[in-house]
Amino acid sequence: MIKLIFSNTIPSFILYRVSNFHNMLEEVDKLILRCKEEQEMKDFLEKNIYPTRTRDKYIYKDVPPIRESPLPDIPIQNETPFYSHIQNKLNNIDNLIYSLKTQMNHSPPESCPICICDINDTNIIIPSCGHKTCIHCFVSNLTHNKHTGHLCSVCRTTIVN
Repeated sequence: MIKLIFSNTIPSFILYRVSNFHNMLEEVDKLILRCKEEQEMKDFLEKNIYPTRTRDKYIYKDVPPIRESPLPDIPIQNETPFYSHIQNKLNNIDNLIYSLKTQMNHSPPESCPICICDINDTNIIIPSCGHKTCIHCFVSNLTHNKHTGHLCSVCRTTIVN
């Protein structure tokens, strides 16, 4: 029987093999992670399955809405021309915001949110969710996306059973 006597130092060829093995394990871990990421991306694009690693880990409680209350009018004792000029500008801005909001609520969008082509009465589709798209984009979504074609292209709600 042969007895080997080890000194306090590890031979360099063993250290090299151990570090090589460690590097190989790191490369395998990176390869596994990349394959998982590719599979998650494929599942998201084809089957609309959201990746589990990016989901929120927190449960949000229902937060009640903040009640808005108007600011009180503070009377100004010495009304100056500068004050009245600022007041007129603020009123003009309020009127502009109100008119823009009413225009946005009452007028249809001028372009498709997907291809940005002009939408008119002859090439518009409005699914049950209310998002307006052109006919070309709607049909392309139905025919080309086998797993997500039945979903709205904008909000991903089910529009075709």
